[in-house]
Amino acid sequence: MANPSKARGTAWESLTRDFLNVTLGLYRDNWKDLTPAQRFLNALDWRNIKRQTQEGAKDVGDLHAWPFILEAKDVKSAAVPTWLHQADQEAVNAGFPYGVVIHKVRGKGPALARVHISSETRRRLSADGAFPMWALPLADLNTRSGYWTWTLAEFTKVLAAVRQVASLDVASFDQPAARVFTGQRDDECPCVLRAPADYDGPMEDCPVHGRQGTSSPVQG
Repeated sequence: MANPSKARGTAWESLTRDFLNVTLGLYRDNWKDLTPAQRFLNALDWRNIKRQTQEGAKDVGDLHAWPFILEAKDVKSAAVPTWLHQADQEAVNAGFPYGVVIHKVRGKGPALARVHISSETRRRLSADGAFPMWALPLADLNTRSGYWTWTLAEFTKVLAAVRQVASLDVASFDQPAARVFTGQRDDECPCVLRAPADYDGPMEDCPVHGRQGTSSPVQG
């Protein structure tokens, strides 16, 4: 018997892939009548967004949209900080600079899906002097957990802008050190929500500092 959760996840990955490729003009006009391998205008174009198959012990994300890996989620209950950790690690495994999460909104089309991006990833995007700041959406910031939320339609514009800034030589993208994603500063809470010194969320949300009976953030 097929796993309904897996089938739902696969369907969401495929819908996300098709939305991005169509919006970015990478598919043929009659793509719906073609197999996934036949849909691209140029099958060898590095800009094509493709689903990934799991090979080996290290996960490399659900979709590759250079320079981003996309972790697609179709679940009711959100666990965004955990998902972003997962996406960042998968970006390291795949050798990609950035990882984001695409969370389906029930009852809405893919354009309105939520794209979650960590504050660190957004900072690295905006730190590129050649990147047009106007391309970054005016998005919602979750100050407690340190991530931003865009729509998938907005992310598509960011993806196009990032690709225009960089050379067509994909090797021109700087590859960040793995510690950007997986390491922690000395003053950083292991939950990676916020540094303890400026943690402003409920204490119970921190797996280290929570449930210790304190009413104020632990310093340092």
